[in-house]
Amino acid sequence: MDSPVKQYIEDRMDLPAQDFTYNRTAEKYEAVKEICDGEVHEFLIKFSDGTGTYIKGTAQTWKNEFSAGSAQEATLHIVATEIEDKTAEEVTSLLATE
Repeated sequence: MDSPVKQYIEDRMDLPAQDFTYNRTAEKYEAVKEICDGEVHEFLIKFSDGTGTYIKGTAQTWKNEFSAGSAQEATLHIVATEIEDKTAEEVTSLLATE
């Protein structure tokens, strides 16, 4: 069914994909590729004020194009199944359990 209106499945949240750009070195790129295995992983972004965002989902990565003299970058793309904002206390607690 073609429709100009976005279609939803009842009770399924519409979570946006999350994209993160990082400076690519061979070591970093290989480390990120290890979590791009089709399995669901958990990610925690910690902000400078101590709060954070918890993301659960599958990941993909790819090399970005670059020009001479610029940094070599790659993108980490997370297809999120869950996204939650966390307080500073929750972030500290989550980091302590690793």
